[in-house]
Amino acid sequence: MITTFRLNTNELNDAFVESIKKLFFNKEIEILVRTTDNNVDFKYSDNLINAVNNIEKNKNIKSFTIEEFEEFSSSLLK
Repeated sequence: MITTFRLNTNELNDAFVESIKKLFFNKEIEILVRTTDNNVDFKYSDNLINAVNNIEKNKNIKSFTIEEFEEFSSSLLK
Protein backbone atom coordinates (compact mmCIF):
# COMPACT_ATOMS: atom_id res chain seq x y z
CA MET A 1 0.00 0.00 0.00
CA ILE A 2 1.20 3.51 -0.84
CA THR A 3 -0.12 6.59 0.90
CA THR A 4 0.88 10.18 0.24
CA PHE A 5 0.73 12.81 2.96
CA ARG A 6 1.21 16.42 1.87
CA LEU A 7 1.79 18.80 4.75
CA ASN A 8 3.93 21.61 6.03
CA THR A 9 6.78 20.73 8.38
CA ASN A 10 5.12 22.72 11.16
CA GLU A 11 2.27 20.18 11.01
CA LEU A 12 4.57 17.28 11.95
CA ASN A 13 3.75 16.20 15.47
CA ASP A 14 3.19 13.13 17.62
CA ALA A 15 -0.40 12.79 16.40
CA PHE A 16 0.82 12.53 12.80
CA VAL A 17 3.29 9.81 13.74
CA GLU A 18 0.59 7.96 15.67
CA SER A 19 -1.74 8.09 12.65
CA ILE A 20 0.96 6.49 10.48
CA LYS A 21 1.53 3.82 13.11
CA LYS A 22 -2.19 3.01 13.17
CA LEU A 23 -2.50 3.03 9.40
CA PHE A 24 0.43 0.64 8.96
CA PHE A 25 0.03 -1.30 12.19
CA ASN A 26 2.90 -3.69 12.87
CA LYS A 27 4.36 -3.30 9.34
CA GLU A 28 7.80 -2.30 8.17
CA ILE A 29 7.50 0.99 6.27
CA GLU A 30 9.73 3.21 4.18
CA ILE A 31 9.52 6.99 4.56
CA LEU A 32 10.56 9.25 1.69
CA VAL A 33 10.66 13.00 2.33
CA ARG A 34 10.84 15.57 -0.47
CA THR A 35 9.82 19.15 -0.97
CA THR A 36 6.86 19.94 -3.18
CA ASP A 37 8.63 22.93 -4.73
CA ASN A 38 8.74 21.95 -8.41
CA ASN A 39 10.24 25.14 -9.84
CA VAL A 40 13.15 23.21 -11.31
CA ASP A 41 10.79 20.83 -13.12
CA PHE A 42 8.73 23.67 -14.57
CA LYS A 43 11.86 25.30 -15.95
CA TYR A 44 12.18 22.48 -18.48
CA SER A 45 8.51 21.66 -19.10
CA ASP A 46 7.92 24.41 -21.70
CA ASN A 47 10.96 23.26 -23.70
CA LEU A 48 9.74 19.67 -23.56
CA ILE A 49 6.22 20.60 -24.66
CA ASN A 50 7.63 22.66 -27.54
CA ALA A 51 9.90 19.79 -28.59
CA VAL A 52 6.99 17.33 -28.65
CA ASN A 53 4.88 19.79 -30.66
CA ASN A 54 7.74 20.24 -33.14
CA ILE A 55 8.09 16.49 -33.58
CA GLU A 56 4.37 16.09 -34.16
CA LYS A 57 4.53 18.83 -36.83
CA ASN A 58 7.79 17.45 -38.29
CA LYS A 59 9.30 20.87 -37.64
CA ASN A 60 12.82 21.80 -36.44
CA ILE A 61 13.90 18.15 -36.63
CA LYS A 62 17.63 17.56 -36.29
CA SER A 63 19.27 14.37 -37.49
CA PHE A 64 22.85 13.19 -37.14
CA THR A 65 24.97 10.10 -37.31
CA ILE A 66 26.01 8.18 -34.23
CA GLU A 67 29.54 9.51 -34.73
CA GLU A 68 28.26 13.09 -34.77
CA PHE A 69 26.24 12.39 -31.64
CA GLU A 70 29.24 10.90 -29.83
CA GLU A 71 31.41 13.85 -30.85
CA PHE A 72 28.79 16.32 -29.65
CA SER A 73 28.27 14.41 -26.39
CA SER A 74 32.00 14.33 -25.73
CA SER A 75 32.26 18.08 -26.28
CA LEU A 76 29.64 18.65 -23.57
CA LEU A 77 31.68 16.69 -21.04
CA LYS A 78 34.81 18.82 -21.48
